[in-house]
Amino acid sequence: MPTLAGRLGDDYGCMHWDLIKVLYCQPCREASRDNRNLVFTNHAMTPDKRR
Repeated sequence: MPTLAGRLGDDYGCMHWDLIKVLYCQPCREASRDNRNLVFTNHAMTPDKRR
């Protein structure tokens, strides 16, 4: 995350439509495929796992 924040800035959006603009599969993009299959998953620690 620090590297991504350093690249995009601390105030850059973290929603799917914000990230899809800058994170993508290069081979798919070169083949003119759609980016819609790119999915982001939040693996944040839940309160019971923070101990």
